Amino acid sequence: MLAPVSYVFWPPLLAWTVSVSISRLLMYRHHILDVLGGILLGFSEALVLSMLWVGKDTAAFLMSWLSDEKQDEWIN
Repeated sequence: MLAPVSYVFWPPLLAWTVSVSISRLLMYRHHILDVLGGILLGFSEALVLSMLWVGKDTAAFLMSWLSDEKQDEWIN
């Protein structure tokens, strides 16, 4: 959501995530609830991160407010 991926990469990414999930089940490394919990946890982390994400200007303001270091080097 923060750095959109081209639609060309969606099928390989989806195939990779599904194959990893299925392989964990077939190799008896995890139970089905472990995999479903991991999927739910991943989606919830992405949702929280997208809500908390701040822009470059806001981040520069917060850093200048929290510290008195010079920030010209890392803003570029």
